[in-house]
Amino acid sequence: MVVISRVFTGIVISFWCCFTWAQSAEVLAKTKLTERLSELEAQQEQCRSVESDLPENLFEGTDLSVDIVRNALLYRYFSHQQDCIREALGNYYIALASVAIFYPGEVSLQTGDFNFVNRRTLLESQAAYESLPAEKKASVDKLTALDKPFTMESAVKLLENYSQ
Repeated sequence: MVVISRVFTGIVISFWCCFTWAQSAEVLAKTKLTERLSELEAQQEQCRSVESDLPENLFEGTDLSVDIVRNALLYRYFSHQQDCIREALGNYYIALASVAIFYPGEVSLQTGDFNFVNRRTLLESQAAYESLPAEKKASVDKLTALDKPFTMESAVKLLENYSQ
């Protein structure tokens, strides 16, 4: 009887320790996710702080279509943005995956996630840019203002003026 009682007590203690550790791990994962989200938001703010406005006459004298200009602006904008937040975004997704371990089926990458949508936009615009004829791509590549981070507002204004 004593042996059974000790075995049962050992099982209960082992279960309780593992349950407590799991709770602690779950809390730690949630805490890390909150921290990584804050770091990502801070990095996004820092990235926006170095963006500048594009010159209004940037595409003057080029023979680029509105579609080419739109794709070039999207590709370069999201490329700069993703480069700037790459490390913080990676850390955020690792923390999100850690939380998902404790909530399978409830926590996952969602296509509604703003950063996920931006990544998709980058890939789509990059594919369109890379499929341009060499002379059109060379025309875009000569525009050095696109080599630095720029505001989306100035890109939209530029595109609106270019298409009129």
